[in-house]
Amino acid sequence: MNAVEFISVNKSFNTLKVLNSLSFSIQEGEIVAFLGANGSGKSTIFNLINGVIKPNSGEVKTKYQKEEIAFLQQNYRDTLLPWKSNYQNLTLPLTIQGLNKVDIQSAIEELNDAIDLNLDLKAYPYQLSGGQQQKLAIFRSLITKPKILCLDEPFSALDFKIRKEISEMILKYWEKEKATVCLITHDIDEALLLTNRIFVLSNAKEKNSLVLDKCLSLPQPRNTLLMATSEYNLAKKEVLNCLGYE
Repeated sequence: MNAVEFISVNKSFNTLKVLNSLSFSIQEGEIVAFLGANGSGKSTIFNLINGVIKPNSGEVKTKYQKEEIAFLQQNYRDTLLPWKSNYQNLTLPLTIQGLNKVDIQSAIEELNDAIDLNLDLKAYPYQLSGGQQQKLAIFRSLITKPKILCLDEPFSALDFKIRKEISEMILKYWEKEKATVCLITHDIDEALLLTNRIFVLSNAKEKNSLVLDKCLSLPQPRNTLLMATSEYNLAKKEVLNCLGYE
């Protein structure tokens, strides 16, 4: 069953065409990556999935209501409220929903059991490192147990250790909740190691926006040793070619 479906979607902002005749579907429980140059429409797709914007023509179908879709934007630091504690930032979506303290505490404990929060919730965002702030933003996007999780470059500007921790955390959540996870990234290796399907978008607006829809048959579990295999490098070469690299 499809969690998301785009049917001949066109999207422009004034005279700037961003998406042209875009059609694809994402099944429930898939982990997919969107790759493409800046301006190819990756973030626009997430805004369409989340219902923030509407297409100029075509149709965007999602199985779930807006409150069941979480969108972690690339500028995650700007989404954290510096005058609120880490606890208040983490539980903000639940507070907005009107949950009482008992239910909020239960949600925190359930999330901690799933992925290990490992943050000082009494402190404030400015007291955290960049990687810890990123973790807090992701934790907040997970605490409502979204059915669709959209992550816009969640590993940008993070060192290898933190990238590994956050990617493992996302996979733990996916395994437990069977959520649909959509990832925007510029890192091909990241896409190949984390996801089971890759979309490559084109910047040529006179053509169809989607130039590659590739299901990955790479063996699981995946780790960096896989990067030395011929199967991995053939998949990477195909993605590179679609991105315009020889």
